[in-house]
Amino acid sequence: MRLTYFKLIATVFFWATNFAAGKIAVQSLGPYSTAFLRFVIGTALLMIYLYKTNKGFPSLTQKQWGLIFISALMGVFLYNLLFFSGIQYMPTVRASLVIAFSPITITLGSWLFLGEKVSLLKWAGIALSIFGAVVVLARGDFSAFLSDNTWGVGELLIMGCVLSWSVYTLVGRVALRTIPALSLSTFSAMIGAVLLFIPAL
Repeated sequence: MRLTYFKLIATVFFWATNFAAGKIAVQSLGPYSTAFLRFVIGTALLMIYLYKTNKGFPSLTQKQWGLIFISALMGVFLYNLLFFSGIQYMPTVRASLVIAFSPITITLGSWLFLGEKVSLLKWAGIALSIFGAVVVLARGDFSAFLSDNTWGVGELLIMGCVLSWSVYTLVGRVALRTIPALSLSTFSAMIGAVLLFIPAL
């Protein structure tokens, strides 16, 4: 159990550093090349690890490849294009707080499309999360929430990240019923890298 919590904390740590590292990389390489190179390196490492772990590459059905393609499109291609484009227009701290909408949309999506039950405590947590995200977006001025000053290009792009990541997560939950997590991550990264090559070029 302790190892599980350590892994979760490590995940949050690496996820958080992604905002700062991404901001620096975008200033030198631009959003498209940054996203492409990120997944070229990631795919290479994952392919080696997958091959060594399974002693070869697994064979997948056409339906499984379809789920992997949707995961790659939403969670790798769209998410990273929107993310690296969005952080050009706003501070990384503000972008990371806007991303806080993700657990809300994922929970609501799980309730609507996957039939998962949401307890009263979770509904309270969702309401609190929405309130916090609105405070961040409106900079404390609720009357300005719907104004153009609140919803700039950066905010809209990062909100696009939230939606694409939510779809990716929901599709991933379905895909993981028949596809091992390592295979799903590896092949999603591979297809995503191929898709990202087009705007990077």
